[in-house]
Amino acid sequence: MMTRSSTIVLITAAGFATAPGFLDPFRARLHESFVQLGYAVRSSSLLPYGDWQRSKPQQLWEIYHDLRLRPEAYTQSIGGNRLHHWLARAAAGASDDPHHYVMVGHSGGGVAVVHAAYMLMQAQKRVLGVVQIGTPKCSIAEELQARTLYVRGMFRSQVKRSKRWVVDPITRMGGWGASIASPNRRVNPPGTIIDIPLIGGHPDYFRQTAPYVRDGVGSNETVTYRTVWSWITARLAAEAEHDKA
Repeated sequence: MMTRSSTIVLITAAGFATAPGFLDPFRARLHESFVQLGYAVRSSSLLPYGDWQRSKPQQLWEIYHDLRLRPEAYTQSIGGNRLHHWLARAAAGASDDPHHYVMVGHSGGGVAVVHAAYMLMQAQKRVLGVVQIGTPKCSIAEELQARTLYVRGMFRSQVKRSKRWVVDPITRMGGWGASIASPNRRVNPPGTIIDIPLIGGHPDYFRQTAPYVRDGVGSNETVTYRTVWSWITARLAAEAEHDKA
């Protein structure tokens, strides 16, 4: 049962060749939002494929490997296993694990959080929600679909002042699975898919200052945060209703 005395374990996971600390401000904002609702929170920013100093070809190979995994093969995930092992070590020694996990991944990190969340559920852990931001499409296990949000940026260049909005090219990669009989059918999609208007490009979902600010709307980070937090609060309400049933 989820109550205000429950502990939220919040994980943010970066993707390819990312600077350490890149997701820290966004994680801190989500962390504080849970605290404001009265929850105890433990949060960490992780790099399932390494930071920008690690071999880039190796990172790309690992992300590509994980991206192709079907749900029945999630246990082979390289990034997912790294996250899962880190969480297992963090929980070592506890006789019970009453925590509720919220896992947020940007770019390739969004693939790793899906796989790690599934491993947690298979181990009877409580996964409140999984958020993929600007992530290549990957198959989402049926058990996770209702608990997964997919955020896709629609970008307009501030420099060129283009009036055309272009989808984040990274989100065009991969797929949600298809059958031979129905190749265009989404077989394993996330439960919620939201497009958000932003300025810049794929690395810019979390920018907080000009030129990534629109009058009357706010910064890219604010738009991303509001989308994610609105969905998380809906998940909290859904869990509360489920516990009452």
